[in-house]
Amino acid sequence: MNTIILMSVIGIILCIPGFIRKNNSRKYLFFFIVFFFIDQCLTRNVYFPEFITIGTTWNWTGKIASALFSLFVILILRKKFQIDFALTLKQRKGSLKPTLITVGILVIIGAVVLWFSSSKGNPTLETHLFQLTMPGIAEELAFRGLFLGLLNNAFKKSCRIFGAELSWGVVVTSLLFGLWHGIGFDNTSNFYFNFEPFLMTLLAGFTLAWLREKTGSLLIPVLFHNLINELGNIIMLLK
Repeated sequence: MNTIILMSVIGIILCIPGFIRKNNSRKYLFFFIVFFFIDQCLTRNVYFPEFITIGTTWNWTGKIASALFSLFVILILRKKFQIDFALTLKQRKGSLKPTLITVGILVIIGAVVLWFSSSKGNPTLETHLFQLTMPGIAEELAFRGLFLGLLNNAFKKSCRIFGAELSWGVVVTSLLFGLWHGIGFDNTSNFYFNFEPFLMTLLAGFTLAWLREKTGSLLIPVLFHNLINELGNIIMLLK
């Protein structure tokens, strides 16, 4: 619970620029903070009884709960407030080719980095199935779908990078995505900060947000996310 509270406080701090503005954006920031807190509780299995836990090694229960929650909220808010959550298979005109080229280059770079940073292993079938599905679906629906959609309505898209218009929301979601994987408290309530996972997922979060804004869809981010995760398993088998 300490990690959830800390992450929520950081999320609030990152949203301060929006709160001090006297406009309609505050309600979207409020929604973001509340849903971010709930998603953390679901993902980290705070309230799930042991008898409904799915899987043996990986957090299927938390990821499925997070994905269903994000999808439910997106469908409600999209209809009520006309928010763009990028929940579509349609790709923005002219975006597919440069996006696929970018993804191809990043996959090659990722493969090289993983080859030299990972050790030989023998991932289980459950590991392959999990990495090919749940991280991309649950985390993209939450971070690049629900959270970024809300924050884009609170902050103007004021920056353009390689043809994609980005808002402060991209910075917020990318930082939180990195911290999500890099900080926490152990069983004795001691704080820890793992810089390498933080940096890697921070950069990944920014890249995934760029893909979302470039294409106008979560499709490529979901596929790319799962591909990169599974790439680590493939490399462990090949080494």
